[in-house]
Amino acid sequence: MRFVEFKQSIKEEQEVSYDNWDHEYPVEYSQYLEKTFGKPEQFTNEQTVWQNIDGFKRVVVRDEYILHGSPAPHYDFVYCYVDLEVPEELSDELAKCSGSILIDHLKNEVGARCGSLTANATTLNFVMDVVAGRVEPVKEEYERRILAMKKQFEDGKRYELDWWSDESNDADPKNPFYESITGVHNNMKIFEIIAEDKKTWTKDGVEMCSKKCCGEPVTECTCGKDCKHCECYKINEAKLNEVGPAIIPMIIGVFEVANVTYTAYQMYKALKKFEKKEITKDQLIDKLGADAANGLMTLAGLKGAKLTYNVFKKAYRKFKGIDPNAKRPEPPMTKEKPPVEPGPIAGKPTPGKIRQANKLKPNLDLRPRPMISKHPRPVEPRIK
Repeated sequence: MRFVEFKQSIKEEQEVSYDNWDHEYPVEYSQYLEKTFGKPEQFTNEQTVWQNIDGFKRVVVRDEYILHGSPAPHYDFVYCYVDLEVPEELSDELAKCSGSILIDHLKNEVGARCGSLTANATTLNFVMDVVAGRVEPVKEEYERRILAMKKQFEDGKRYELDWWSDESNDADPKNPFYESITGVHNNMKIFEIIAEDKKTWTKDGVEMCSKKCCGEPVTECTCGKDCKHCECYKINEAKLNEVGPAIIPMIIGVFEVANVTYTAYQMYKALKKFEKKEITKDQLIDKLGADAANGLMTLAGLKGAKLTYNVFKKAYRKFKGIDPNAKRPEPPMTKEKPPVEPGPIAGKPTPGKIRQANKLKPNLDLRPRPMISKHPRPVEPRIK
């Protein structure tokens, strides 16, 4: 028996190959890293792992393609880790900055997940600066750094950090690997070409849905995940995964203290009206109550939190104890009326049933009826 298991394990090891991976781009990126750092220390049908390379404690390329909506839609599959002790009071603040920041307090380890070593190095450098007290842990600062790195690539300048050696030339704007994948000398162009047909656009600093779809702000797009013209559903879900753990309990608290039971849509509209100054603070208190209004005003003041309708909907479902993944129940089937038994003549009721139906039929016509005289006036003859 042990020999059979041993033989089976050898067979499984021999079957490990990139051919068993589901996503093409992680395979190409992993092979690109092999050219610089050699074969990975760990190679499975799910991931490749390198230890102590390029200034990182560990680099992992996984067979996954996770859509991330901040600061622009792109896909994540590369993980980089460094040893860094992060104070626990900073954990929630860093989590609000980006869902790509991974903190392990037990190991005193911090990881970053993005689509390249360059983006991960930028994210980890932001965490280092926050822990050292050089910058505040706010989402705007994190996104500013990512976009500044992207702008530097567009200008043809190489991105550099003091602690990151970049042995693979991942930050080189003329890296031939990215040219072969995207057709341009810029690895940050991946942010812009992941879905040309479903591409979003910007209006007054607001990310808008594809012009082939509704053209509304992405946060207000109501399309489902199967929409052929936009990816707003996936973008909003990615943003929800970032802010959901911290925001949803706050929204549930607003539902709990509101004077009247409001739906998710009504509460979301109340927040938007307050943000647009269409209603005043006093009007909001009169409508929801002081506690719920203060909670909603607190949510309105959270800069960087993507308070979409989907966030309110998930909070409302948890508040009502409804499964978030449950589908709306189908309407009940109407019962068919039993056929009327025919009378003596086929298809016609008997005279007795007709008289009985007329007696039971209520008279709903309450209009005054004109009086008709029994003795009408005689009609005078016409004179020719």
